[in-house]
This record gives sequence, structure tokens and C-alpha cells, in this order.
Amino acid sequence: MVVRPEQDHGQLVARHGLHRRLQQRGVVAVERRGFTLVELLVVMVIIAILMGIFLPSMGAYRRRAMVSKTKALIRQLCMALDNYHEDHATYPSVNGSSDYYGELNRRLYVGLTGDENGDLSKTADEKGISYISPDRSMVSDEGGSPLFVDSWGNALGYWPWPDYHNRTSYNIWSRGPDGETGTGAEMGDDGKDDVNNWR
Repeated sequence: MVVRPEQDHGQLVARHGLHRRLQQRGVVAVERRGFTLVELLVVMVIIAILMGIFLPSMGAYRRRAMVSKTKALIRQLCMALDNYHEDHATYPSVNGSSDYYGELNRRLYVGLTGDENGDLSKTADEKGISYISPDRSMVSDEGGSPLFVDSWGNALGYWPWPDYHNRTSYNIWSRGPDGETGTGAEMGDDGKDDVNNWR
């Protein structure tokens, strides 16, 4: 034990006596030391393993949340379309167009909101009714035309009086996480990841 001049001799004797009493009782004073490199590496490996387990599942949870949000948007659009049909006895017109993601989506937007300018302003149809009040996350105005979009930013498809699925009403669909129609194996009973109103 090194004696420093600033330390009191009485303190040293007391500390030495305490140390001796602890040794007599079988208690050994342990000196504090830092972590070894091996201990730090073991902790880092454990953290890396935990991240490897949890990060992939976080992506799956995020994807499910985006699918749920898109399903909610489609349900909201379906309710608005049903209300529109009650008032007008038809759905927003198609005028022979088959551009499901472009022109038909735009007509759906204008028909339900009455917003011809695409500025998300609160307007109404000719009867003074606005069937839906979209927020910015539901609408994209790329190219100057407002369109309803899914959680991935892709335009929704809209087709009134279709030849398949909902033949007496309309089809609304999202191309899903992969952005392509009729592909993907993550969602749905038929191997497609598309989100729509007929399943």
C-alpha cells in the first residue's frame, strides 16, 4: 500500500484493519477492473444476433401496416361510392376510358370530392355534396391530375360496372407492395399481394 502524504495515518490504519477483518471472515475484497475485449465482443455478438432476429420481422410489420392502411382507404372509397350511387343512381363516369390508374382514377377523385383543381380544397358535386375529404397521404397530384394512391404511392385502379368480380357495382384495387398487378406471394389466398374490394 502506497502512503500518500495527504492521507491521514489513522485512515490508513482503519482501512487496513477493515481489510484484515474482512479476510478473516472469508470475504475477499475485489478490486474493480474494466471489461476485457472478449467480454465486449461477446456483448456485441449478442446484440447482432438479436438485431438479426428482430429486423426482418419489423419489415413484415411495416408491410402489414401499409396493407391495412390501403385496405382502410379502399373501404372508405367504397362507402363514398355507395353514397354517391344512392344520390346519382350511377358511379362516377368512365366515358369509354380503360385507363384504370389514370383517367378513371381521376374521374373517381373528381366525382367523390368535386375538386376539379386538385388542390384538396373542400368542394362539392352539383348536388352540393362532397362524399370524401381526402388528406395528402391519399392523393398524389403528379402530372397535374389528382389521383387516389395506396400506401406505396401507386395510383389505385378504378373500374365501374366491370366484366368480372363486382359486376353490378365497381372494382377498386391497389397493386400491392410490389407495385404490379397480379403478382407477389405475400398476401391473399390466390398468391397475389394486390389489395382490392372483392376479396
